[in-house]
Amino acid sequence: MTTTQVAASKYVDQLENILRRIEAEPPDAVLARERGAFDDLASPLGQKLVLFGAGPLGKGVLAGLRKAGVEPLAFADNNRDRWQQQVMGLTVLSPAEAVERYGKSACFVVTIYQGSVVRRQLEDLGCQRVIPCAQW
Repeated sequence: MTTTQVAASKYVDQLENILRRIEAEPPDAVLARERGAFDDLASPLGQKLVLFGAGPLGKGVLAGLRKAGVEPLAFADNNRDRWQQQVMGLTVLSPAEAVERYGKSACFVVTIYQGSVVRRQLEDLGCQRVIPCAQW
């Protein structure tokens, strides 16, 4: 076996061990870990959230948050036609305005598919906490 093949084999073994541990984890533990992961990512900002993306995914996340008793502060969106409009009762702000208002006091949750560009955009604008909704 070549050095590359040995390294790949070790990587596969490590991955298989991780997957076995995940498969063996009880459902209650999985839910607790998922809830804790969001809390760790969003803290110390608690439930102060801005959803970036007022489209279908953002609306779905908003509905789920409200069902859990969490009311986000606003939507942010790159679509100028949505700015200052209401979506499901939340005001949609431009990214710059949202960061100016909430960049240091809220966690921005990227609620668009393929949101890596948006995460960088928000970080470049000065957001202190930016997470993809897929992490929770």
